[in-house]
Amino acid sequence: MMKRFFLLLSLVSVINLYAEQYPAEWVKYTTREYYSDVQCDYNSRNLSESAFKNYLLNIARTNLAKQIKIRVSDVAKMDKNAIDGNTHISYSAQTTFSTDVELQLVETATSFNSSANEGCAIAYINKSNANRLYRKQLQLAYGKVRSALSVADYLESSGEKMKAMEELKKVEQEISQSDDAFTWLSVFGCSEESIGELMEERNELDVTLKQRIASFSHATALMLQCNADLFGNRYNSLAESIKGQLVGLEINYVTDQVKADWIVTIQSSTREYNKSTIGGFDTYFAYVDATIKVVKVATRQVIYEDQITEKGGHTKNYTEAARVAYRDIVSKLATIIKEQIR
Repeated sequence: MMKRFFLLLSLVSVINLYAEQYPAEWVKYTTREYYSDVQCDYNSRNLSESAFKNYLLNIARTNLAKQIKIRVSDVAKMDKNAIDGNTHISYSAQTTFSTDVELQLVETATSFNSSANEGCAIAYINKSNANRLYRKQLQLAYGKVRSALSVADYLESSGEKMKAMEELKKVEQEISQSDDAFTWLSVFGCSEESIGELMEERNELDVTLKQRIASFSHATALMLQCNADLFGNRYNSLAESIKGQLVGLEINYVTDQVKADWIVTIQSSTREYNKSTIGGFDTYFAYVDATIKVVKVATRQVIYEDQITEKGGHTKNYTEAARVAYRDIVSKLATIIKEQIR
């Protein structure tokens, strides 16, 4: 019993001696409200004061980083399936440690006793400040999602489903990319109740965002009306050629105006221009004149209306020259449609 008493007394004496080596104002940084590491040593190599302080600070920072990484590993093992089954959280959290902690959270202080040639350094993190940082990151991400949802609602009500979809796609990664913050909140002692509330908010937003994106899966409903003339005959290839240029825009083509978000009407005709003879070969030139009108069904507004012209040439006749002009005008018409319904 006496041996245990003297052993405890010796341990306390060593701790007290160690504590006396660094400034008294540092004591608060060694409490449970902080992660910290203190390094005190005799300057046996007679380094300059600045160099010796930096030497001690490097050790303190390294040891502090080890503390945090051990804690991150423990939390990640316990919670690796807590967030939608994403087991990558622990690894990404450890990877971002040096950037997040070094630049935003770690504070340091040093002292040096020139008469005793001894110095001390401390590196510490205020857990409350760290929690505020990561809560702010989550709220920032959630705010971006809520804003995108509001903008998407407005765009959809205006008949612009494609733009609404684009707004939601922009923030699709915001929630998953912010999930590391939950690991850090656990590391820095945030209460389970607070983390649970943030997690619930996260999951509700995630479900809402996915549902809204899914609601646009049927894409923009477009009614494309083409009346194309080829010297008195119908040119039926124009509509299909334009549709080919619009592949990838998630457009659903409809024939009923009631079901359409947009109505695009194209009227086109052809005219002969001239024939030229070069080197004994005849070349025929013809024009296609096309009028395009884009109407937003939700507001009954004519969003765009204009006429464009394209010239084509062929060695056979004017009809083939006009076909060349039609092939070339398709990309211009498709570009106008893309720009107006996006």
